[in-house]
Amino acid sequence: MQLDWQQIDRFLIGEAWVGSRIGAHLTMLCDTIGERWASSPGEWQAVNYLREQLAASGLANARLEEYQLHSWRHG
Repeated sequence: MQLDWQQIDRFLIGEAWVGSRIGAHLTMLCDTIGERWASSPGEWQAVNYLREQLAASGLANARLEEYQLHSWRHG
């Protein structure tokens, strides 16, 4: 089977422009959810939104994993 790389390239570039959801993701993360400081409600909203988007895109076993954040608090 011979692959037509020029045709494949055209499809991928076209899909990146026409089928892109970047604007919708930016609107959700920046305008709707807003600030996403570590351990804030906004961070949790963003994390859940991104997990849902990955699962909806067909990523198998999209899940959240906890980790320990070493940080400091002013004052």
